[in-house]
Amino acid sequence: MYRATDAASFRAKAEALRLWAEKNTTGYVLEAVRKLCAKTDRFVVAYEHPLAHRTSNMLDRHMNSMARWLDSARFFHGHWVSAERSVRAWALFHNFGPYCPRAQVSQTYSSPAHKLNGFVYHQNWLHNLLIATSLSGIKP
Repeated sequence: MYRATDAASFRAKAEALRLWAEKNTTGYVLEAVRKLCAKTDRFVVAYEHPLAHRTSNMLDRHMNSMARWLDSARFFHGHWVSAERSVRAWALFHNFGPYCPRAQVSQTYSSPAHKLNGFVYHQNWLHNLLIATSLSGIKP
C-alpha cells in the first residue's frame, strides 16, 4: 500500500489487504488490518499533495526523542518563553550530542552538527556545543 502511485491504486491495495486478511487471519491481526483499512480515506488525502514528504522511520526517531523530552518537561507548563527555550535546548542537545558508537555514520562524523558543518571545534561534544554557541548567533 505504501508504494501506491495514486489514490485509486492505494484504495485497491487496501481493499486487497483487507480481503486477504479476512481469509487468512483471525483475532488481533484481523482487527488490526481492519482498523488500518478503515483509515484509507484519511491516508489518500496525501495524494492530493504530491510534493509533500511522507513521514519516515528516520523522522519518527527524531520526533520520538523530542516527545520524550517534552513529556519530561511536562510539555509547555509555564510561560511561552520557557517553552520555546526548552525546545531550543532539546534541538541543541540533539544536534550536538554524539552519535551512537555502533551507528555507521559515527565512523565519519561525531554528531549531526559535525555532519552538517563538516568540522568540529573540539572532540568533546559538550565543549563543541559551548564553543559553537558562544557567540549567540553573531558572525565574527
